[in-house]
Amino acid sequence: MQQYKNKLAENAKKIADYQSSLAKNSFKEIDVNTIWQNLVLSDEPDAKLSIQWSKNATGIITQNTNNMVLYADLDKQDGQTAKFNGSQSGTVATATWTNLKNSYYIDSNGIKHTIGKLVRIYSDLRANGQNNSNPLLKIYRNPYLNAATYFASDITAQYFMYGINGDLLSIGFFMAVF
Repeated sequence: MQQYKNKLAENAKKIADYQSSLAKNSFKEIDVNTIWQNLVLSDEPDAKLSIQWSKNATGIITQNTNNMVLYADLDKQDGQTAKFNGSQSGTVATATWTNLKNSYYIDSNGIKHTIGKLVRIYSDLRANGQNNSNPLLKIYRNPYLNAATYFASDITAQYFMYGINGDLLSIGFFMAVF
């Protein structure tokens, strides 16, 4: 019995030392071995996508094949593509995915929350000079695939996740790294 008590005390000391080292670190450096990944954005083949494009978007193309294709073949994935004339400041697109069934996050209390809706705001699209400085933004119907830019060097994206009841989910700092 004493050996178990000794082992328990040894483990408690290791945990206390570990927590102390984390407190000293103050997140100045991120140790990828200590980050707990609470966010799971899974394949969502039944997702519904709606996009509000900025007034500067031209040549919007919608691709609806409704076929399951290999993820490596992104050109054949369903979604919408828009062309822009040069770099764009501010919001270029707001994409909303609904009918999500497979994505969730686990809060700090261990409670699992299903993500029912995902909103991504894409902004500040920077052309790279190719294609006559006309960058393209393709947003995929499956949020797991996110989006792709062509003839662009940079874009900013903000993510907002909502539970199945419509409430904005608050995901803690460093709890979601993707």
